[in-house]
Amino acid sequence: MSAWWQLPAEHTYLWSWLPTHLHQAGLGHELRACLHHPRWLVRKLEQTGPAGLETDLALSPDPLSRALGTAIRQNAHVLAPLNPLGSLVATLATRLPGNNLTTPIIHKLLTGLSTPHLRALTPYPTSPTLPSPTTTAGWGRWWWPRTAPG
Repeated sequence: MSAWWQLPAEHTYLWSWLPTHLHQAGLGHELRACLHHPRWLVRKLEQTGPAGLETDLALSPDPLSRALGTAIRQNAHVLAPLNPLGSLVATLATRLPGNNLTTPIIHKLLTGLSTPHLRALTPYPTSPTLPSPTTTAGWGRWWWPRTAPG
């Protein structure tokens, strides 16, 4: 497996298109190894943002990629480069669902932090049945329901 997360930031083409090339070359194992690596997830967020990472995760139909893609989509509004250093890592770790698929990634993200950071004591209350903050359809009706006239 290649250490794709070590790509220099100035290689913007590779940061944008590497997973697509791995997918089209039929290198599914290499693609999944890249997409599921905690350092790749954070660096990809820093380089291309949540939309770029979500697009990459959609290339692999495995359960972990789907779970990560859902978490990125539902939490895109808070997954931008943050200060101080390490804040994005801690934020991503708290926004991933703590299930058998993602727990190893969460653990690796948090154990790699050497700076002070907050940790969630309980899972973040994200539900696929609730409207995503990045989706406006139905948002107002859910948060501010209409009252019956009279």
